[in-house]
Amino acid sequence: MKLIAKLAAALMLAALPGPLLAQAAYDPDKVITSVTLDDLRVTAETLGQSVRPVGNNGDMLLVESESYFKTGLQPKVCQQDGVKECKGVLIFSVFSDLRAVTDAQILDANNRFLPVKVSRDARGNVTIRRYLILDYGATMRNLQTNIIAFQVASRNVVNILKGEE
Repeated sequence: MKLIAKLAAALMLAALPGPLLAQAAYDPDKVITSVTLDDLRVTAETLGQSVRPVGNNGDMLLVESESYFKTGLQPKVCQQDGVKECKGVLIFSVFSDLRAVTDAQILDANNRFLPVKVSRDARGNVTIRRYLILDYGATMRNLQTNIIAFQVASRNVVNILKGEE
């Protein structure tokens, strides 16, 4: 009888949709020393912004809202052997409409906004990025705050590069 009950429970569990079984939950006070793509998704969704997987095999997230530029979130320094936990997060935005920006303007933006790095890629696109290291821990609220801070800084950097400030 116990075997039948265990089998029935296993069948009911198997019938549940996968996301219900493995879904990450946002806990603002949870200290994280590594992050998964699902942790990033849940954290970004708490901002009320649209989040969707992009990149090779959905290994990055694109965060979109009406108030900010499109923002990429990419886990970095990831464990091997199938473990998807990562020790860092790259937050970035790429702008193809800023190709006329001079190196002096990029240097000025870097000097004025130290929390982000502004650079130009080989195609002339301007990239703004911020890297978070989680080795010694950060709360999920801190991760959320860093996403917001990046988006605000990016808007300010673009205003400087366009000569609007």
